[in-house]
Amino acid sequence: NLFTHVASSAAWELTPAGQALYDNYDSSVSFAQAECLSATAPTLMMYPTVNLLTEVNGHIEINADWMGATRTVYMDRRDHPAPETRYYQGHSIGQWEDDDLVIETTNFTENSIGNVFSIASGVSKKIVERISLNNNGSTATYSFTLTDPDYLAAPVAASYEWHYRPDVSVSSEACDLEVARRYLEE
Repeated sequence: NLFTHVASSAAWELTPAGQALYDNYDSSVSFAQAECLSATAPTLMMYPTVNLLTEVNGHIEINADWMGATRTVYMDRRDHPAPETRYYQGHSIGQWEDDDLVIETTNFTENSIGNVFSIASGVSKKIVERISLNNNGSTATYSFTLTDPDYLAAPVAASYEWHYRPDVSVSSEACDLEVARRYLEE
């Protein structure tokens, strides 16, 4: 994945609660990777690693080669579950708009790195993503609009360019908790 447009998360407009968490974020004390926890969208989709999209039984699975993260995008026009039903990666429903895959994800759990590494997300987080194959067929544009009234004072929108790399595959390496925690050791 290559970045094509994004404002630094330091420029995002935060609510007072979001700003307080941002100001006090200390990766030397609390680091999700040290607990073998992957990020969620949008960070998961922007992370410079392999993202494999596969159609499985009428839905799309997104496997990111990072901490075993998998997202399921339901394509059968179902509704999101009741608001009190929460998932770490959220609940995603998708549809095709011409050749673009449009994904709406809600029902996230509260997460200390749910929007980006230093900005938490709340249970009202919602992200609308669009994956558009570009004319050359070897790149796609990943774009999103993120809202989270608990921590973001204004929506955030960004886009990235993905490169098609059939020579690279998902490693499926499991995260080793002992190795991952070495980051926190002095």
